[in-house]
Amino acid sequence: MLPAQTSIGSITLTVKDLGRVLDFYEGSLGLIKQKQEGSKITLGASNNGPALVVLEEHTDAQKRPLRAPGLFHTAFLFPNRKELARILQRLVQGGVTFQGFADHLVSEALYLADPEGNGVELYADRARELWKWAGSSVEMATNALDLEHLMAELNGEESIWTGTPPDLRIGHIHLQVSGLQQAEDFWARRVGFDVVQREYPGALFVSAGGYHHHLGLNIWNSSRMSLPEGVMTGLQSLKIRLPDAGSLAELGIQLQAPVVEDAMTVKDQDGITVEFEAT
Repeated sequence: MLPAQTSIGSITLTVKDLGRVLDFYEGSLGLIKQKQEGSKITLGASNNGPALVVLEEHTDAQKRPLRAPGLFHTAFLFPNRKELARILQRLVQGGVTFQGFADHLVSEALYLADPEGNGVELYADRARELWKWAGSSVEMATNALDLEHLMAELNGEESIWTGTPPDLRIGHIHLQVSGLQQAEDFWARRVGFDVVQREYPGALFVSAGGYHHHLGLNIWNSSRMSLPEGVMTGLQSLKIRLPDAGSLAELGIQLQAPVVEDAMTVKDQDGITVEFEAT
């Protein structure tokens, strides 16, 4: 079992057009460029806060097939409904195209994609005391989102954009995988996440510390598919943070992987690179 303080850290994306994708994460979503090393740019919600998105340009990368295992979406967690309403207003005014909106009971979410097709969810959680559990299973749904009620957080006034909230973070990551049983074997049995929802057809949700989910895993597009050879666009790696070095060391023993300078890198069941670090 993972410590309750386990969280998602950051994602690294391989992109073909760094400028175009950067304009989305920095210009539209309001993330802040923290550093640049050649063709690699690191973005966060503040200058000195944790990294959230790393973009690495490979102009010769092949476009990842839609059915290949990899990223389904990265979910950015806003601290409250008002901040979610503010980013919604900003994106609508900027002419950004949305893919959908949903009320998941535990959260309210907006869906879109970056210019190279990497899925993005922007969401705010409802208070934990409002989440409903049946034993170890959390109740979630995909209902219509009341956009008018969400925008009422702004009291009918145009919100002045003052930037991304500094406590924005990645709340969860949703992956498309080749098989749910193999994914559960890795993420639940080996890594130690708790299964919190398995009622969605073709999907599995896992978390630590009673969160509604840190990882979504689905086979809607990718059942029995494998990662192609070569450099592909999309998810290069994801980072998961553990609260202390002891927890990381225990996980290293469990995964039979070496821990070097409070970090460990492994591959999941589909060959996706996963980095664990102690914070």
